[in-house]
Amino acid sequence: MTDDWSELKTAWTAPAPEPPLDSGLIRSVRRRAWLGRLNFYAEVAACLFAAAAGGWIARQYGEWTVGVAALLFATFSLALSVWARTGAETVAAETPRQALEAALAQARSGLRWARAGYWVGAAAIVFVGVVGLEQRPPPGLLLLMAVFLGACFILYARHARSARRRMEAHQAALDALDQS
Repeated sequence: MTDDWSELKTAWTAPAPEPPLDSGLIRSVRRRAWLGRLNFYAEVAACLFAAAAGGWIARQYGEWTVGVAALLFATFSLALSVWARTGAETVAAETPRQALEAALAQARSGLRWARAGYWVGAAAIVFVGVVGLEQRPPPGLLLLMAVFLGACFILYARHARSARRRMEAHQAALDALDQS
């Protein structure tokens, strides 16, 4: 009988196999990517509509202050929407590491989106103030806008907390993957 240790040596020195892909994580990454794209397209469409409406109001009715304010608000909102989506596009997740990195990038983008929402909300307050000074809308309409913006801020805060929790969980999972 010969002592051939080559198979044992190969098994001992071979890297540990990758853990199996979590299909729930993969579905979540794909769903969030799809929803993120859908939300981004809706935001771009809303910004383009607001800019066009501002231009039309300025030209048609001579309300240049309101028209320019709408154009500035739309441009600012579009820039923040593009910033929030930076790095959110995912690649095909073929390994657990890729899936976790994609999920982490999406969570970071979600946090940027919430922060952008705060700034867009602040810009909306300025825009509503400009319209209020120029047009003197009924107080009920201003109250409705205040309630709507308040609800938006609450939802952005909730989304930011959720994004931070996801970031921590995905980072912990990546760290655990590195340790194994």
